[in-house]
Amino acid sequence: MAAHQAMPAPATSSSPTRLRRCPSTAAKDGFASAGERVLVVAGIPFGTPGATNMVRIAVVGEPA
Repeated sequence: MAAHQAMPAPATSSSPTRLRRCPSTAAKDGFASAGERVLVVAGIPFGTPGATNMVRIAVVGEPA
């Protein structure tokens, strides 16, 4: 089933850490299960309006 939900990345000290945590955060919050794909869309540097410049497909439960 396809669905979408915008979620802010958990606050951490580094961008790579934030991006690695997104799939597990989606699972923890009940939006995805192990083995499902999630689409991570981000703008780097974080907090810059209109700066979406990264799209990543991640599988919940797999190492980043």
